[in-house]
Amino acid sequence: DMTQNASGSERRKAQRVWLRRPGQLVVLRGLRGTSTMPCKVINTSKGGALLQVEGAAADVPDDFYLTISGQPDKRLICSVVRRGKRLLGVRFIAQPDYEVRVSTSYS
Repeated sequence: DMTQNASGSERRKAQRVWLRRPGQLVVLRGLRGTSTMPCKVINTSKGGALLQVEGAAADVPDDFYLTISGQPDKRLICSVVRRGKRLLGVRFIAQPDYEVRVSTSYS
């Protein structure tokens, strides 16, 4: 249930930021291929985000990368924790401190 209730279900540690910005899901297809799906990042917190996809949320795999408009170089590793019809609740998986380059081309 993605709706808020009056008794304050906003008791979460991290403050939510309402972005409503476009983003892209980057889905790994096999070892080298990726495909992208447009989405809207409705809100985000340090630990995760609420995403709206254009197609059915059921078609989105459990794990993917997220890029947010304006930060194309930053890929967040996401794991789905809630699914609605078109809404996905995801949590961010901590990335290692060293630089990980996810690339489809090996130049």
